[in-house]
Amino acid sequence: SVTDYLQEKLWNPVGMEHEGYWIVDGDGVEVSLGGLNTTLRNYAKIGSVYMNNGKWQGKQIVPMEWVRASTKADAPHLIAGENPLSRHHYGYGYQWWLPESDEGEYMAQGVYNQNIYVNPSTKTVIVKLSANHLYNDKSYLPSRSSTALAFFRKVTSELGNKETINKEI
Repeated sequence: SVTDYLQEKLWNPVGMEHEGYWIVDGDGVEVSLGGLNTTLRNYAKIGSVYMNNGKWQGKQIVPMEWVRASTKADAPHLIAGENPLSRHHYGYGYQWWLPESDEGEYMAQGVYNQNIYVNPSTKTVIVKLSANHLYNDKSYLPSRSSTALAFFRKVTSELGNKETINKEI
């Protein structure tokens, strides 16, 4: 199962502190296109693995090439910015939203406005958990929300690249 694979390849090697699970469909099969539920610290560890090109405490956990491929748009309709081929302003990789950026930022975004923000240029990972009361509003598109991104960028710029930002969890 997806959960067993995640446990073997990521959860155990990284030493996640809490269980994680995906939402399941009517047949009890994990819906791996989204719906991963875990704790803030575990999400931060996922962000840290990505920020470090797939490494955790010096050990390659996720192949570096996968990290690079998953955080880049690989088709014209997935490119960030004004794009006549997309209704989204953000670009998209493999489960990562790609804002227009000169710093290579990317974000995981949940339907309730949860975020894992990664900025490899500044060695920053920020996790935000929240509850979105607009989740069932068909006109609401979480990937268009720029409030969280603006906040993450402001925090990053205010703190700079201090050693305290890049402490491993």
